[in-house]
Amino acid sequence: REQRKVWLQMGLYGSALLLSALGLRLQQLRRRQLAAQDVALQERWQAVLEATGQGVWDYDLRTEKIFYSHVWKTMLGYDEADIGDSLSEWSSRVHPDDWDRAEKSWLDHLQGRTPVYECLHRIRCKDGHYQSILDRGRIIERDAAGQPLRVVGTKTDVTERRELQERLDQLVRNLPGTLYQFCMWPDGRATFPYASPGIEQIYEYSPEQLREDAYLALARLHPQDIERVRADIQTSAQELAEWRDLYRVQLPGRGERWLSGRAQPQRVEAGGVL
Repeated sequence: REQRKVWLQMGLYGSALLLSALGLRLQQLRRRQLAAQDVALQERWQAVLEATGQGVWDYDLRTEKIFYSHVWKTMLGYDEADIGDSLSEWSSRVHPDDWDRAEKSWLDHLQGRTPVYECLHRIRCKDGHYQSILDRGRIIERDAAGQPLRVVGTKTDVTERRELQERLDQLVRNLPGTLYQFCMWPDGRATFPYASPGIEQIYEYSPEQLREDAYLALARLHPQDIERVRADIQTSAQELAEWRDLYRVQLPGRGERWLSGRAQPQRVEAGGVL
């Protein structure tokens, strides 16, 4: 009887070992499957981004190695073997005038002050000229203490867009008067999301001062015109009809001035009228 008991215990122990081994094997297979899925997903993600002309980078802070995709390198005119795997491959090529801003944006994200890393800066190509790029990235892995372990991102060539913007800015600066966006919000606020520099000559307020408070400019309206202009603006906003008006402003240093204004309103997603 005792011998049978021993054999039974040995059988149970062997079964437990077998189940444990099977469980471990299943865990190993599951980890491999998940790892393979992760690699496949990453490859698809990189393929999509590169198909749209975006360079991919992947920085491992544990090894201080960074992967630069083929598009990242060729976008700057480099061959595959020209670029290594250190962060300096990027930092050493950033335009000196842009470096402080780029470094601050990078550190702000790593140190948790911003939800994403994003910076528009110039980077040196193989032939020596500088290309304007929009660099974006985000921490995707942290350790138990919350310290970043891995950051991934993209590099997008915005040289043509930036050159076009500079040409448009130059044209706007030379236009008489001002180009602007005036927005009325459901809560009663009025803002100038955009105003060209010429608005300062009209209202004696800078675009930055008017960006969050358009009432500074409206307060310049002539007392005899203010009610009519406000009513015309409200009607235009409600009916989404073109606004045209001839009105006066009173400026502290220059007295009374006549202005001609024109705008075509449209609704925006947040419920305001632009």
